[in-house]
Amino acid sequence: MHWNNPEILNLLWLIPLWIILQRFWESRRKRALEYFAEARLLDSLAANLSLQRRKIRRVLEVAVLLLLILSLARPQIGAKQVQLTQKGIDILVALDVSSSMSAQDVAPSRLDLAKTLVQDFVSKLQGDRVGLILFAGKSYLQCPLTVDYSAFDLLLRVADPGMVPYPGTDVEAAISTAVEAFPNRPDSQKILLVLTDGESHHGDPVPAAEEASKKGVRIYTIGIGGGMPEGEPIPLRDENGNVTGHKRDANGKIIFSKLDEKTLTSIADVTGGSYFRATGEAAGLEAILKELKGASRAELGDVVRLQYEERYPWLAALVFILLCADLAIGDRKNAS
Repeated sequence: MHWNNPEILNLLWLIPLWIILQRFWESRRKRALEYFAEARLLDSLAANLSLQRRKIRRVLEVAVLLLLILSLARPQIGAKQVQLTQKGIDILVALDVSSSMSAQDVAPSRLDLAKTLVQDFVSKLQGDRVGLILFAGKSYLQCPLTVDYSAFDLLLRVADPGMVPYPGTDVEAAISTAVEAFPNRPDSQKILLVLTDGESHHGDPVPAAEEASKKGVRIYTIGIGGGMPEGEPIPLRDENGNVTGHKRDANGKIIFSKLDEKTLTSIADVTGGSYFRATGEAAGLEAILKELKGASRAELGDVVRLQYEERYPWLAALVFILLCADLAIGDRKNAS
């Protein structure tokens, strides 16, 4: 048996509570009668009441509550395989894992915030394919386009600055990798999300974005960083993750990482996308989701899925029958 809404089963604790309340009401009702009438008159006052019918009604009430909870949980018994045509949008996430993403001008760090934002974004997708690109001084496809969001999340969680052992930030390379990873289909929607602090030390990402736009790729850029003019020092950590100092240049001066919003805005503009600064949980991703919700979706291929047989209508019908029986029985004896 499969439950479509298993969380509803937590309401089963209401059944023993309802039984306790039933007994409490019965005892309180009896005490009230004893208070207002003498004991010798109680039998005559309750002559038309049927204790047996009342007990039956109490059992019916418990059964109705039980079946109602089970029907709301939507039991599904039996399943068959059905072939469905998958429709959706292709979305690649390019995540900057350069050392500057370790800066802590946003909590807990630029990289951790970016990963949290991506996780929240992907959790709200429905049927769209998503892939992951990691980049620093170079870029590579960490997760090809897939509808397996669990696999994507697993690969995203382990993303770390040490995974791309090339210093610097090459946004141009990330865009080029994305263009190659997208399917060469004119009917597919191609969306690239670039999450970075925007300091591109190699190449020129704007011309790369223009070429991507010609191939149908729309780029949304999310700037990760506090945006302070002086920037943020890049922390150095030991094996336990403790900060041991800050990154310095050849002259011994502390290197400050600054959010390059101008470049990120230009990248998005030339492709018809948008730029957002990520200083909190929203980061404009909700706006992106709204845009994608109304976008046309191309066929991504056929998938085989299990389709369960719904059984809750039978329980709902039984609830209705028991309610009618409860009303029909009543508490009084039949007139003789």
